[in-house]
Amino acid sequence: MLTRLLRAEIGAISVIGIGGLAFAISGRLFFPWPLEWMEGGTLAHAVRMLGGEAIYRAPTAEFVPYLYPPLSYLPIAASVLAFGESLPAARLPSVLSTVATLWLLGRAALHIGGGRLGALLAAGLWGLGYGYGGAFHDLARVDAFFLLLVAGGSERLLANRPRTSLALFALSFFAKQHGALFLIAASIWLAWKDWRRHLPGLVGAWGATIFLAVALHLDSDGWFGRYCFSLPRSHGVLWRLVPGYLALDVLLALPVIAATAIASTVRRARDPRAVDVLLVAALAASALGRAHIGGFDNVLLPAYALLCVVASTAIAPVLSGDTQRPALRAGVGAALLVQALVLFQPPTAHWPAPDAGARFRALVRTMQTCAGGGRAVALDHSGLGGTPFAHTMALSDLREGGDTWLSRAGTRALVRGLRGSRAPAAVAVGARFPALDEALARGYQLCDAAPAPPMATGFPVPDAIVYTRAP
Repeated sequence: MLTRLLRAEIGAISVIGIGGLAFAISGRLFFPWPLEWMEGGTLAHAVRMLGGEAIYRAPTAEFVPYLYPPLSYLPIAASVLAFGESLPAARLPSVLSTVATLWLLGRAALHIGGGRLGALLAAGLWGLGYGYGGAFHDLARVDAFFLLLVAGGSERLLANRPRTSLALFALSFFAKQHGALFLIAASIWLAWKDWRRHLPGLVGAWGATIFLAVALHLDSDGWFGRYCFSLPRSHGVLWRLVPGYLALDVLLALPVIAATAIASTVRRARDPRAVDVLLVAALAASALGRAHIGGFDNVLLPAYALLCVVASTAIAPVLSGDTQRPALRAGVGAALLVQALVLFQPPTAHWPAPDAGARFRALVRTMQTCAGGGRAVALDHSGLGGTPFAHTMALSDLREGGDTWLSRAGTRALVRGLRGSRAPAAVAVGARFPALDEALARGYQLCDAAPAPPMATGFPVPDAIVYTRAP
């Protein structure tokens, strides 16, 4: 009887986690406006790729790239090419990546002894973590595709397919810089196990990674390295935030998952498994993301993915009846239930607010009115007014970086763009900073204000202030 109840608990967690994730995404996928303030800019990157335009280049008023490598924009570009230029089309690759990640995490748990119940539990816990990770799984952003590559590399390494694993981890580096930590971790583990056997694969993976990075750098006249590495490094890391991440985001938010996974890893410290080394890399990646200025809940997802795999492989055998200690099994089942309840959020919690669409349309109408028949743009939602323009996030990255020349170049480009013959007739902006104020003061005047359209995910944006070109 106890065994059936505990197995049913795993089944219920899997159904609620995966089903809730699917239901949550279904209510957001086709929303025509941004769910998170960087979605419009991500779509602009993909559209530039389709048009054969360079992403990494000197800043202009029309476009400043985000600080991510280019790989995640490719599937978005392919989706836009197939289904048209829209945010739902741009989100589709992230949704498909999330579906594949669910399957790969289950496969990873299966490879290291979790059995079918462990695989179901890993996938179910991943689905339950939709809110824990900030609801970034389905956005038109780089996160979901990066996690797919990390999950794929982890599953292949645990399936004893080291060369495929190294290739996927190398690719993850070109989706998001933190992929380098997984490539390093897998390389160290393989070299420690049998460096002679794995030397060709290691040389191939690292050689291809370095070659491609250098090629991107040279092809962009150095802009790739400047945007994707120099600027993020200059923004700084607040190392004092790392203990808080471990205490609040891991131990407090995930007491059962974290304690089980960490205990399982520590017990194997003298003979670590590949998954233990990957877990350390994932925790390091998430801690680094949290400590980086501006790190939001999406940075928690790499560590959460590996914690789910390791914890599930330790919990599932206990609940399935491999131990004959009923009190222990009942206690573990109760603890898992508490953890699931802590993670659970209603699937509708991250749906757009009922008035979100109306508020976006109201902002567009306000922009059009202020533009008086001319072009209008929203700097916090690239392309919202039908005309591409640099996103304030990208402009802020230049301002906050330590590259003084690049910051000044961005300011000059913004001023020229807002004064030139192709300047928009009206500009809506939420985030404010001196370079933008300077550019607006040189040729615009206050026209109107509009309530900020609510963001379903990520940072809220300030109310929009709409400026119109001075006569």
